[in-house]
Amino acid sequence: VHGERMSTEQECSYEEFLKEGGRCELALKLCGEGNLLNIPAIYFCNLNQSTIFFVILGAMFLGLIFNFMKSTAEAYLTPALSTVAQKFRFSESLAGVTLLAFANGAPDVISSILASFQPGEGINLLIGSLFGAGLFVTTIVLFRCVIMAPEGAIKVEKTVTRDIFFYIIAVCIVLLFGLGREINIIEACMFAAIYIIYVTIVVIQERCTQSGAPAEDDKEGLLKNELSLQGQTSIHETVHDPSFAEKNFQGSKHRLTSYASSVESVSRMDSNLAMLIKEHHFTPDGQLDNSSELRTVNYGESKSSSELLWALRKFGFRVQNFWKLRADEWSEMNWFSKLIAFIDIPFFFIRDITVPQSDENNYNKYFAMVVPLCSPIFLIWKFEAPYTYYLYWLPVGAIFSFVIWKTSHVRVMPSYQLVFALPGLILSVLWLSLAGQLLMELLTAIKIIFGINSTFIGLTLLAWGNSAGDFFTDGALAQNGLGMMAVTGCFAGQLFNTLVGFGITLIVKTSGGALQLNLFNPENAVQLIVILSLLTSLVFSFFYLFITRWKVGKCHGYILLLIYAVFAALVGFYAFK
Repeated sequence: VHGERMSTEQECSYEEFLKEGGRCELALKLCGEGNLLNIPAIYFCNLNQSTIFFVILGAMFLGLIFNFMKSTAEAYLTPALSTVAQKFRFSESLAGVTLLAFANGAPDVISSILASFQPGEGINLLIGSLFGAGLFVTTIVLFRCVIMAPEGAIKVEKTVTRDIFFYIIAVCIVLLFGLGREINIIEACMFAAIYIIYVTIVVIQERCTQSGAPAEDDKEGLLKNELSLQGQTSIHETVHDPSFAEKNFQGSKHRLTSYASSVESVSRMDSNLAMLIKEHHFTPDGQLDNSSELRTVNYGESKSSSELLWALRKFGFRVQNFWKLRADEWSEMNWFSKLIAFIDIPFFFIRDITVPQSDENNYNKYFAMVVPLCSPIFLIWKFEAPYTYYLYWLPVGAIFSFVIWKTSHVRVMPSYQLVFALPGLILSVLWLSLAGQLLMELLTAIKIIFGINSTFIGLTLLAWGNSAGDFFTDGALAQNGLGMMAVTGCFAGQLFNTLVGFGITLIVKTSGGALQLNLFNPENAVQLIVILSLLTSLVFSFFYLFITRWKVGKCHGYILLLIYAVFAALVGFYAFK
């Protein structure tokens, strides 16, 4: 009995590794179960407890994970959800605050939900991640937007205060739940109810706006492109903006994504291809012009020879232009981004052959043919099913590949786009959950090895990592004259993450019984500080925008910066005292 008690008390924790001797064996014994990687064992066994090497490798690993999650959401999840919204005729505002908002915030939401289910202080990691990221974005990122704006100030729509108001309500409910009382599943559903009310108000406001203004087809077309990239800005904030079309032609979008870069690359290819046709006197259907001086006996004797020449020239041009574009992107990266991009290549390739592409601009017939054969392998590995199942799927996958081969062009997606979008949606979420699991394992290992508070890890590594995209892209938007879109994204995006991420977590955790959350316990001072700091910044921004008639200026930004500085000082004091 005594031996059983001792074995059950042993767990992979910081306290266990404080004991001298046998740390490698202990890590191998206690820390590997249920994990994709046994990171504590790598530190104690392979790295010989070298903190410097672990920090370097850990920073690279964090960069790889965040880059992979961001790329997956932008290249696969966003186009898939955009296609679903269009095929099922979602209104623009409904798609923007539901499906596409999820596409933009999926990495944050998934990583935060997974954080809450980590053993030990999972809920603290969740609070640190969600509310730490919310505070960082609504203070530091917003300050950066103001500083980067050409005029030094940003005029925003009145609907920004709507998003801030709902965000304040959500934070106040969290404080109410944190009084130490038990939370049941009915109370946990309150976040879902708030989200439904929020979506309803957005849709009603959109319809009221549309009823008071004539529809404009050219702006609606631009709106569809905007929705597929952005997903967090209220629709009537962009549809009826007089400068909406001109601004969108500048190529600056919320979340300057790789998806947007690919669209730009395709348009550059098309323009250069038109120049190639004109220069070499090819007709658009691939035939040589009769008056062309380039027409020789070898080229003009048969139709097939000209088509072959056209195909070869087009292929050579695409290869040349592809490498030129990649070289331009490569030259603009810093050394760390180059290293991360290089290491990520094999992981991107595996993902690309297992997730169907539903973006028309990035469609490739040959990749699409491979996906039905390779994606089942990923699913079998993910769910730990017998690999013999693949033998049953192989004939079905071969049929799908054959149909794709016969019904689609190399760069033109077939008409049944929804067939690509639905599996792409599911598989991209599975890849995001896999990357999120690796992220949680790394953060848990840092806590185990160095004994750092879970909330502090969530406030720093997880929150900053999830907010890195907002920090750079929202600043770039403001610099390019799209400050209203950047500011709206700061609040609407974090509101979605809180209502959905924290709401889903509470529902799942209370489904098995009541949950007690005591934020006012002295041991949970860090959690309380971050929530109160976020509430302070939101209340200040809400009233400041009313006073200044919805104008975000430098004074606003500097006060937000001061709020975050005070918060950082208090957290540092309580975390390391």
